[in-house]
Amino acid sequence: MSDWHDVRLKGFCRTIGTPDDWFAPAASKRAKIAKAVCSLCPILTACGDYAREQGIEDGIWGGQDEEQRRAYWENNGGRPTLFDESLLHIDRQDQLRVNEEPDWREADMQAEHDAEFDGGPV
Repeated sequence: MSDWHDVRLKGFCRTIGTPDDWFAPAASKRAKIAKAVCSLCPILTACGDYAREQGIEDGIWGGQDEEQRRAYWENNGGRPTLFDESLLHIDRQDQLRVNEEPDWREADMQAEHDAEFDGGPV
């Protein structure tokens, strides 16, 4: 849903309650109240569709809690992946980086260089 950011502005969750209400444990009273508010919301269907399509696990979305979305994914081919995880790597400073195309040759050359100065094999 490309226009989700415009649609979400119409959600009751934007003006009713606090974030704690929408991200409460599934069996809690807060979650039950959040689901009741969702049931009257004009974007109920769009919100639920968005959460399922985006693989959002936490919170009440479209009147569904985490357990209900997990059950949906189990019955419908699994949870979607939000991005191509092969485009990520952890660099030498343990920083998560996004690459257009990982350059493993450069990493291998750096490892060989470090091994020379550390006195050990790669």
